[in-house]
Amino acid sequence: IIEIGWSPDVVDFIMNKHFYNNKLDFAFIDGGHTVEQIDADVKSIINHLNYNSLIILHDYHCVGYQTNIFLKENGFTNFKDFNTGFKLVMFSRGSLKI
Repeated sequence: IIEIGWSPDVVDFIMNKHFYNNKLDFAFIDGGHTVEQIDADVKSIINHLNYNSLIILHDYHCVGYQTNIFLKENGFTNFKDFNTGFKLVMFSRGSLKI
């Protein structure tokens, strides 16, 4: 399934169209490279994730302080930086340990 659109504008539409009331276990976010865009992307997907879930962010250096706080407030307290040179980081919540 391929959908074309701009995040975060189409996230709810795509989730409702393809996943109905089901939630995801994993989200990979590699969007715009501004603090505001990453914040909007994280906020748009978080309600579509199961409690035990993962978020991987590419270009983590663009993530702002408020996004980190928002993730922690929503249970994403486990954090891992992969130090790959690609600036990949993972947040998990629930019983998932990283």
